[in-house]
This record gives sequence, structure tokens and C-alpha cells, in this order.
Amino acid sequence: MFTAFTAGDIAFITVVSILFSLMLAAGIVDVYIQNTNNKTLAKGGLKYLLPFSVYTNTQKLFELNTKSSPGTISCLHGIKVLSMTWVIFGHQQSASLQLNANTQDMWKRVNKFLYQAIANAYFSVDTFFMVGGLLLSCSAFRQLKRTGKFNVALFFLHRLVRLVPAIAIVTGLYATVVHFFMSGFFADFWHYCNADVYYNKVYLTPWCRAGPWLVGIWLGYIMYTQDHKRVVLKKWQVVGGWTAAVCTGVLLVFGVWSYNTVPPKADYDIVTQVVYGGLQRFMWGVIMETWCNVISFFVAVLASVELAWRGSCWDVLVTIKVN
Repeated sequence: MFTAFTAGDIAFITVVSILFSLMLAAGIVDVYIQNTNNKTLAKGGLKYLLPFSVYTNTQKLFELNTKSSPGTISCLHGIKVLSMTWVIFGHQQSASLQLNANTQDMWKRVNKFLYQAIANAYFSVDTFFMVGGLLLSCSAFRQLKRTGKFNVALFFLHRLVRLVPAIAIVTGLYATVVHFFMSGFFADFWHYCNADVYYNKVYLTPWCRAGPWLVGIWLGYIMYTQDHKRVVLKKWQVVGGWTAAVCTGVLLVFGVWSYNTVPPKADYDIVTQVVYGGLQRFMWGVIMETWCNVISFFVAVLASVELAWRGSCWDVLVTIKVN
């Protein structure tokens, strides 16, 4: 059923219309400048319009560049690709599960051991918090190394300019016109999420996911102090570190299987709630930090992991050289 436009709807549509008009106008000017090679026009007042060009920005979005620039932590590319795949797969499976017409088959599927990789797919989001903290820390320490000082005001201004526009558009969309596109089951689910106490006060609160983010900050500091120097570890230390990280990750994802069945095979006692609920995200950040550390600096093994697009397939190249 169509609902009347609110003041917020009108304001959001106006802002988005202006933004799209800027993108279209900048794209037309950009194409004209490139076809006529009019560099004088590009250096005039229009240079402030050209960053909005839909033509150039679209090309940059789909540009495939496999060359690593200096200071790039190349292992993060593979981690982000795998984590994003996990995010998409987890959401797709969860949505299909909620719309399943055969509940008997649904519960059989949920109770399987391997289904925990879907039920606990939210760890993939924690990976991005660790990566975000790492990149933020590396950027800040690089500035400190280059200039000899850390400008707090400029740092926060830079973050605001980069993040606020995108956050404002997404927030404005869901706060205003999204109700025109929501109907049926997903509309009810949307209203449920807005009213659900756990979803709003635990799942979405930033401090509940601060653990992996702080681990990323700490890893950035370690990389800054190491400065491309390698700490040579003994083989048993490398094997022990990898084994501990893999085992911990498996326990975090699959260790609560008995609690996640329907009906549950075990009840969440207070000790399990505190230990697992309080440490799970932090420990996942530590696992990701360990993998980044081992691949990048802290190994007796020189490992280079590249996940890049090569024509029509993904090539995974792992080269290991033991001192």
C-alpha cells in the first residue's frame, strides 16, 4: 500500500537527486574534456566538479590492477575476498532458511555440524573490524613517521570526510524512503529488527565489536615498530602458532554446535555465556592478527600470498622459503 511522502522522504530524494545530477553533469564534462583534450578547461573551476564524474569513477571501480604499491599489506586482499564471500553466503543461506516452506527439512539442515559455518558467519564481519583497525593504525603511524607529528584534528577531519557521506546516504535511505520498497515477510522482519532489543543493543553496538578492532590497532603498531624487519622464529614456534590459530578458529565456529541445535542439546550456562560471549570476537581478531603477522613479518618463513584476478580465474600462489 502506498503511503504519503513525509518531509524526510522529500529531503532525502532532493539530496540524492542533486547528487545524481552532479554525477551526470560531471560525467558529460569529463567525456568532453577527454575527447577534445582540453586541459585548460580541466584546470579551471570545473576541476571541482570532475571528482563527481560517473564516467571516470566507474572506470576506477572496475579497474583490475594486480600490482602492489609500496606499503601494501597484500595478504589483506585475500582475507577480504574470502570474508566477503562468507558474508554473502551466510546472508543468502539465512534468507533462504527463513522462507523455507518445509520446516521439517529446515531443522534437519540447521542441526548439521557443518551448518555452524553459516550460523556463525558473523565472524566474517569481525574480520573487517580487525582489518579496519589495522589500516587505520598503519595510516596514522605512517603519517607520524613522515611528518614527525600526529595532527589529531586533521586525522578526524579526514575520517569524517571519507566516512560521513556514505554513512549519511545509507542511513537516510533506511530512515526515509525504504518503507516504499518493503512489503510482505521482509517488511515484518525489518520492523522486528528495529524493535529487537538484542539486535539493537548488542549486535549493532560498536563497543560489542571493539575487540577485533583494537587487535587491528595493536597489529598496526607492531608493524610500525618492526618496519619491514623480520623476526626469525624457530620452526616449532611457527608450527605451534599456526596450529593454535587454526584450532582456536575451528573451536569458535564449530565449538558451540551443541548449543545451536533445535532443540539445543545443551543449555547456555553462565560460565559459557561469559567466556564465549565475552571473548569470541576478541579471539577471532587475534586469529586474523596471527595470520597477518605470520604472512607479513613474524616468521622464520618468508611467505608471500597473492590472491589476484588473472584473466578469468583466481590464482593462489604461496611461496615458502625456510632460512
